[in-house]
Amino acid sequence: MNNVEIRDGSAFISINPKIYGLEIVFSASYLFTDDYYIVIDGNTQEELLVEIRPKKSSDLEKAASDFNNELVNYAAYATQLARTFHTRQAVLHRVMKPGVTIRQNRGSSVLLESKPWRGSI
Repeated sequence: MNNVEIRDGSAFISINPKIYGLEIVFSASYLFTDDYYIVIDGNTQEELLVEIRPKKSSDLEKAASDFNNELVNYAAYATQLARTFHTRQAVLHRVMKPGVTIRQNRGSSVLLESKPWRGSI
């Protein structure tokens, strides 16, 4: 991997912030904090540098590969959130609008639109 350098017991990962924003890097980094010390440095316009230092003996090549995979994972997640924003907003608007009630039906919730002129369902 050409964005990873292993030295002095740490993996240094160079990240292009135009591809993976700081929020994505924070999200991916958070997953590693149980087993690794994480240091994020750099310039959000040019290059981010993430240092992964193990808290106990660990395969740094694998950790760096896993970190790169998590960058892709969180970037895909953020992209899907952006794509489905309007759909989620429409669903929430529909659920939260007046005239919609939730009724318990044999242990499961059923969303029903209130139609008083039809009688009870």
